[in-house]
Amino acid sequence: DRLGRYDFGANLGSLVFDLSDTASFEQAAAFNIKEAVDKFMPMIELINMSVSPVDKATDDGVAPAGMALVEIFITYNVPAARIVGNKLNVVMYVGG
Repeated sequence: DRLGRYDFGANLGSLVFDLSDTASFEQAAAFNIKEAVDKFMPMIELINMSVSPVDKATDDGVAPAGMALVEIFITYNVPAARIVGNKLNVVMYVGG
């Protein structure tokens, strides 16, 4: 959220406790990201989005109880800036 713009962003926080299955989580995350890009950054072309569980321990070696670590991979282009094939990773602790 941004002050004065409650709807700014992809609202991925609303999905934090909705990991009942990876397919529905991926679909909801992709929908939220696409809607946000279309609304706030129409100059970006989304190429690919995928969600995968991360099999890593946290820094202290213990993951929080009841939480999973997932990574969202996003590949995109910005044709106006001649940016092609850039990648972005989002790492989230989720439960559900």
